[in-house]
Amino acid sequence: MEELIKIPYPNFKFSEYINRKASDFCMFNLRDGFARSPKSEIERIENNLYNLTKDEDKIQFIAFIINHLTEGLKKHVDKCVSATCRAEPMTQDVLYYLYGQLDYFGIETDIESFSQEEIYRNNKTIDELVTALKELRAGQEIIFSELDARLIDTSIIDLEDAKGLQVLGKSKWLKLIGGTVLEFAGNKILEGFFKHTFMPLIAKFGEIVKFLN
Repeated sequence: MEELIKIPYPNFKFSEYINRKASDFCMFNLRDGFARSPKSEIERIENNLYNLTKDEDKIQFIAFIINHLTEGLKKHVDKCVSATCRAEPMTQDVLYYLYGQLDYFGIETDIESFSQEEIYRNNKTIDELVTALKELRAGQEIIFSELDARLIDTSIIDLEDAKGLQVLGKSKWLKLIGGTVLEFAGNKILEGFFKHTFMPLIAKFGEIVKFLN
């Protein structure tokens, strides 16, 4: 009987791979955080999407770029003093294409979607949460069990991934964040951090409380 070929499992997460691909794309094609040549940038996005095999990977790739452009454009608009600046309309051309692609994949972005200002604010809060978790992990005040350490590490990854998932809409996204909160809620070792640091930051998301069930 012919011996079966053994195919090893990949030693990396596909979601991390897609985030790296999207990050590299933004670094080389959208370095300034906003669009400069919408037609050519859209063509390059299309080429990259063609090389991704699964719809969920394409959605993740698109969501990463939307997040990158939303943050970058906000920072640029806040400091730009040029009356003839075309960064906003050119970036909107690319965003229109990206949101159209999400609609094609069944992501209804017009329903209770976050505004660009809300996305920027949420991302800032996530950065604060991740920083607080990393400081907690590196601190000497608490001796963590392997399970507690894994909870912190997983939460950092989940929160960073959540930045690009705001295209899902407010209800789905806040429910996603709520799941991370509930992971911490029952942990006695992290009770002080949860009450005095974690929840005050989580409260910045506003309507999060009604999704904690």
